[in-house]
This record gives sequence, C-alpha cells and structure tokens, in this order.
Amino acid sequence: MIEQPIRWIDLIYIAAGINGIFIALAMIFFKKGSRIARFFISTLFILNSIDMIYRFIYAAKYHVRFPHIAFLDVSIPFVYGPLVYLYVRAFIEPQKGIKKDYLIHFIPFLVYIGINLPFYILSSTQKLKILLNPPVKSGIGIHLIAHHAKIIHIGLYQFFAIRLLKQYNRCIKNTYSSIEKINLQWMRNLIATGLSISILHYILIFIFSFYWKDFYLKALEIIHIFAAIVIFIFGYRALIQPEIFLDYTEIQPKKKYKKSGLTKKKREQYLKKILAYMEEKKLFIDSELTLPRLAEILSLPPHHISQIINEQLNQNFYEFINKYRVEEAKKQLADENEKSRTILDIAFDVGFKSKSAFNSIFKKYNKMTPSRFRKIHIQ
Repeated sequence: MIEQPIRWIDLIYIAAGINGIFIALAMIFFKKGSRIARFFISTLFILNSIDMIYRFIYAAKYHVRFPHIAFLDVSIPFVYGPLVYLYVRAFIEPQKGIKKDYLIHFIPFLVYIGINLPFYILSSTQKLKILLNPPVKSGIGIHLIAHHAKIIHIGLYQFFAIRLLKQYNRCIKNTYSSIEKINLQWMRNLIATGLSISILHYILIFIFSFYWKDFYLKALEIIHIFAAIVIFIFGYRALIQPEIFLDYTEIQPKKKYKKSGLTKKKREQYLKKILAYMEEKKLFIDSELTLPRLAEILSLPPHHISQIINEQLNQNFYEFINKYRVEEAKKQLADENEKSRTILDIAFDVGFKSKSAFNSIFKKYNKMTPSRFRKIHIQ
C-alpha cells in the first residue's frame, strides 16, 4: 500500500479530535450542573472527536491497513442532532434521569448500524476485498439516501433546538428583569450557525457532487472543519455557562391564567398596588429583581402579578421592569446636574447590569441611543 502524505488539514482533524476528548473530560469531571445535560454534551464531543480522527484515518488509508475499523463511524452523524437538542432540553428543563422516550431520537442511528451490520461481521480479508474493489451499483443506493438523510436529520434537530431556545427566552422574560447571563443567546447563535452549515452542505450536494466532484470533496473538508469549530466553541461556552436555577414549568405561557380565579375587582386592586410600589419605592433599580422577589415585597401571589402584567399591561415582567428603568434613565440623562456622570453610571444606577442591554432596550423604546438622547436634551 502506498503511504499517503499527511496534509495540513489532517493535522487539524487530529488536533480537533484530541481537543474534543479533553473538553468532554472537562465536562464530566469539572462542570457542575445538570448531570443529564453534561452526559449529552460530553457524548457529543467524544463522538465528534471520533468522527474527526476518522477523517484522518480515511485520508491516510489506515482503514485499508486495518479493515476492521472501516466504516465504524458512518452512523455517528445520526446522533449529532439528537444530542444537541437533548442537551438544550436537559439544560433548560433540569431532570433527574434520562427519560425512556429519549431513546426514540436514536432510532435512525441504530437502524443505520443495522444496515451496515453485514459488512461489520465480515472477516478482515473479505472487508479488504470490498475496500479495494467496491461493488458498482446502478441507481440510488441506500448509502446515498443515508447521506442525504444525515444532513436533513441534523438540520431538523438544530431547528427544533432553536425553537426550544426561543420558547425558553420568552418564558424567562416572565420571571427575570435581567437576562443577560441566562438568555443563552450564544447557544442559539451557534446552533443557527450549525444549521446554516447543514443547509450549505446540502446545497453543495445538489450543485457540485454529481458534476464537480473534486470541488465538492474539497469544499466538504472545509465544511467539516467549520462544523468542528462551531462544536468546539459550543463546548467551551457550555463549559463556562453558569448553571441556571430555573423552574421552567412555573413560567409557561398565558394558558396557565385560565383557571386563576382572579376577579376583575382584584385585578384592578393588584394593578394599583403594583404600580404604586414601582413608582414610589422604585423597586426597579434592583438589578436582581425577579417576579418571586416582587411578589414577596408586595405580599401577592407571583402568578397573579404575572397575569396582571401580561393581560392588563400587555407586557411581560422583563418589559415591565425595564421600561421603568429606561424612563428613570431618561430623567437622569436630561438632567443638567447629572451631565458629569457617564452613561454607564446611569445605566447601573437605574438597574441595568450591562451597557449593551441598556443601549438595546433604550433604543427599543426611544428609537435612539442614550448618547444621542443626552445630546438632544443637554446642550
């Protein structure tokens, strides 16, 4: 067998594989939080590392030298999507154990292993014969169908994971006034990037794989590298992401209000009390203010406060509190006596935890940045 020279991209595959194993071990031994979530993300990294190392194995023709390792990796892409989705689900909905219905997500993985089982049980000599002289089949084969199915499968799970994160984001806004550290925007962005890579991969198959195969194979290697980069950034961010102590079941959408038993008179009384406390005591300046904390101060049930804010004011808790913060910031920004203070000082003073969050929310309500607003009002 002719020795294949090691390319620079092969070194990237090896480095990516080794790095992935280290991240998986860090997840297992050093990361706190949901044990189930850690299991899914560390499994994803171990399998992705195997996948990366296999790309080097195929490029260097080691699968011909050791036929029994050939094609053991081909089913791995069928677990990427489920592992990402289940990690997101376990992270935002902490559970004590793995549910039986989770196994349904891995049926395509098991089915494709079964399809390849006749090859796996062959002797080394028989496998080598097939590897050196692949059988020529006419028409669309099962492995070509599986190749398409893998990409669609990953893309669908990435889509469902993004949808789950959007739902989560809507829910936390009913409980928290500051969400920068728990909105998991980084996770949504990275999964969306992964979805874009899957779509690009599928487009390349249709456009180039049949007519410009050499270009397709080169482009495919670049896509694999980008996918690996996204997965490793995902792992690093997951490793440093603080644990979220959130009872997700308590912050579901408005359907929970149907049986609240809150009368019209009570709603009006509670609304007056809420608004009075906010305006007189300026509770919004507490950057850690949450719905349970506000309920404790007002001596009102949290779900009643949430219902009133949602239905009477047509806002969620996050919008309700931050609108007060913005109005207070506007007073200080337009005050000549406060012009020596920085915008960041004012943002912190009214309850915001970061300049980016302040700028974003201020611009949403006023159609201009805080600095522009200050220039207009203070000459």
